Amino acid sequence: VGMSQEARVQILILLEQHSRTGSPNYVADAELTEATGLPIQEIRRQMDIIESQGLTRTANSHDGRRALLALA
Repeated sequence: VGMSQEARVQILILLEQHSRTGSPNYVADAELTEATGLPIQEIRRQMDIIESQGLTRTANSHDGRRALLALA
């Protein structure tokens, strides 16, 4: 279990917690960076990996990237 996998798990947990609030909104990469303490480039890289695994949907926005659980 590498640091990258640990980062993906952290991101998925945060997205799952967000989905429990009933909010349909995507979570911003900056929010994930703040919550995990990881650099934004690493968050974005991990977001791409998670999306390629079919677990999330991502979208670009004017101020970065956003993610939402695909299962929600």
